[in-house]
Amino acid sequence: MLAWRRQAGAFVPCDSIPLADRGFRYGMSVFESFRVIAGKPLFLTEHLECLRRACERLQFRAEPIAPEAVRETLPKLSGMARLYVTAGGGDFTAAITHPGVFLLLEEREKTAVAAYNLALDPEPHQPLFGGLKTANYWANLAAYSRARARGKEEAVLMDGKGCVLSASLANLFIVRGGEIETPASGARAGVLRAWVASRRPVRQRDLRLDDLAEAEEIFLASSWLGVMPAASLEDRRLPSRAAALALQAELNVQD
Repeated sequence: MLAWRRQAGAFVPCDSIPLADRGFRYGMSVFESFRVIAGKPLFLTEHLECLRRACERLQFRAEPIAPEAVRETLPKLSGMARLYVTAGGGDFTAAITHPGVFLLLEEREKTAVAAYNLALDPEPHQPLFGGLKTANYWANLAAYSRARARGKEEAVLMDGKGCVLSASLANLFIVRGGEIETPASGARAGVLRAWVASRRPVRQRDLRLDDLAEAEEIFLASSWLGVMPAASLEDRRLPSRAAALALQAELNVQD
């Protein structure tokens, strides 16, 4: 993994985060992940806008990050990049006036799996700040690991009231009666989630187990996966992948 820290508006190489940073001590940070192809970051402007809104909501007084600074930093490699804004140093009650900004790049091959098999995670999930992407990501990764241990590619998260939230590392959509629906509460305000909604009519509503059981199609969307159709949910084979494959083809043209 390659890492850079922003100093005076530019990114310089680094290999650590200061132990005094509240992002390390308390997980007080927000981030955006985006795919990089041969040094080209995809949907960078949209990701930076999501990060700006998250900082504004949590009162991180962070200077705007210039897209050019990110593009000029990334080498001609392909993989997954993450841009973190941390709370910086200080007491945990202090205002966040000098955030840290870190850019990470992990070389990674695009998955060759054509469709994901999904598991329902047994643990109720409580998203922080209504689904903002924060460094408190352990619960998501634990759900993902439980699904992988069962031979599935991803986990579907639900809250304590039985409402579907998302997949552990992606947003989730269902297709029923030809209409696309996605969870209304607790879902991440992801760039690819917004992209899907810009290409198709998408209804946001509370989804439950019965809705998943009635779905003829389920698909995921994330910056790394793009659009990924689901082959099954808890071993129930899903009869269609049509909407996901059509969206996937449209997204690949943009790549």
